[in-house]
Amino acid sequence: MHLSLVLSTFFAASFIGTAWGYDQIVWRDKSGFNFSNGCVEGNIKSSELPFSIVFSEKYERVRMKASNAGFRYEVHSGTIVRNLESHHKKKLIEVISYQGKQDPYNDLLALSKTRGLISRDFLLPLVYIKLQLAANPERELSRLIGNSDYYLVVSSGENGVRTLDCEEEGDEGKFSYILFDVLDNKGSKLAEVGVSKEEYAILKFGHANSKAFDRLYETEEDLYPHLNPLSYTVCMEEGYAPILSSDHTEVVFKAIKGEEIIPYQTFDGSELKEILEDNGAKKIYRKVKFPLRKSGENIGWILRDFISLAGKCPFIELTREISDVDEEKKKIFTFPTVQKPTHPYDSGMRRFGARRGGGTRLHAANDIYRKINDAVVAVQGGHVIRPLYYFYQDTFAIEVKHDSGMVVRYGEITSKTPSGSDLSVGARVETKELVGFIGKVNSNCCKPMLHFELYSGKGSGRLSQRDAGNKYKRRWDLLNPTKYLKKWELDSPWK
Repeated sequence: MHLSLVLSTFFAASFIGTAWGYDQIVWRDKSGFNFSNGCVEGNIKSSELPFSIVFSEKYERVRMKASNAGFRYEVHSGTIVRNLESHHKKKLIEVISYQGKQDPYNDLLALSKTRGLISRDFLLPLVYIKLQLAANPERELSRLIGNSDYYLVVSSGENGVRTLDCEEEGDEGKFSYILFDVLDNKGSKLAEVGVSKEEYAILKFGHANSKAFDRLYETEEDLYPHLNPLSYTVCMEEGYAPILSSDHTEVVFKAIKGEEIIPYQTFDGSELKEILEDNGAKKIYRKVKFPLRKSGENIGWILRDFISLAGKCPFIELTREISDVDEEKKKIFTFPTVQKPTHPYDSGMRRFGARRGGGTRLHAANDIYRKINDAVVAVQGGHVIRPLYYFYQDTFAIEVKHDSGMVVRYGEITSKTPSGSDLSVGARVETKELVGFIGKVNSNCCKPMLHFELYSGKGSGRLSQRDAGNKYKRRWDLLNPTKYLKKWELDSPWK
């Protein structure tokens, strides 16, 4: 039966004389929507969600390797997938919702039910996404709730993603569902819908376009290494923290664990507000600012219990304690490659500030050309603040906060870790210590290189920031590395 007909038949029968409230309903592939019955609420971690979304900032489509052969498919960014198995740095997934335009001349596009392996770097838990339904189910639901501007989002509470365990009639036994909130454009809840990992046909009609995407960070863990132990942060075990509007009547956005916050402080105590919740309990909320969010969407009221110094939050693992460093060591630097660059790093497309993307952004680094798999060394002693991670076109990066306070991103290196080295978060590296190997992007645009980014260390948060307000798309304390590299090169063996 067509989905819109299922919706029409079910709701016509079920909602006669019934006001739409916050009733929990569940989706079944055969019968459509049904009111939940005999269900018990539970919670799971966001990492345990059976559904993910394919996402890439750089590519419209990403590659997926067929699970039973060497054949490669292409998957559009925004595609909803089901998680099947983990394979080291990849995941076996099944495409649920096909995204993008059909192309009769491209037989590589992965359609619904296609299975394959995809890099974890291109997968986000569905918990980060505002999900919109396609035409038919969207119109049905719009008619029933009297609102045509709404979206679905995974329902999160203080203890994680909310679930339902329901005893089904007949021989079907128990079904487990992931709860989705149906919200209007102001964040007010209209309904709750449960979707199981066994029956998820409704997600075939889902999509996350640029308007619907509400992605905050690559993963929550990306925030932690950058946090100062003495800075304030959102502290909670799992899920989202609702942020209330200035009149405390609605949720304007949701914050995730590890987001940096700045609490307001006044002389009259007006930064605190006692609010009576639906269950009759009185809770204290505090006005805060989120410095890493864009202006106009970064101020609100958060439950005071969710505010903590980062160093005292039991749910966040920061870098290991860093010991004092001798002042003389802070002045010692070296060049990041052990042999002379094969091309000048201060000219052409290799230079800092070179045009990228047709002038839409500027190059945030110096590209130091060397041979593939040549050594990359630490320019100074320091501590790893972000261990090896996927960076760009099949290359990787590592971030180190050096003893001088400066931060370096050693980018476009290979995925190989130096033998016997500890390069985990907080690990100590010494000057000239091996931190990686020269890599090469898979587009064949360039020779093997080290993409060298330098920061003063006065900023906080991610190094790459799409809303940074500059053409480099980087954190505000980005430096031009050229003069530093020139100075360090003077002490190199080839000079």
